[in-house]
Amino acid sequence: MKITGWVQKLCAVAVLSLVALPIFAADTGTPAEAKAMLEKVAAAMKINEAQTLAAIR
Repeated sequence: MKITGWVQKLCAVAVLSLVALPIFAADTGTPAEAKAMLEKVAAAMKINEAQTLAAIR
């Protein structure tokens, strides 16, 4: 059974993605940090929605 070129390329991209994923994930923070950031934004939105949206942009 011969594997076509596009299937080989697809497999290579999948393997490289799995290898590179932890490298990129290390720069993004933890789930706890994300939750804290989301809670902070939600609280700020209740106080002043326009100002919070301007700060995010």
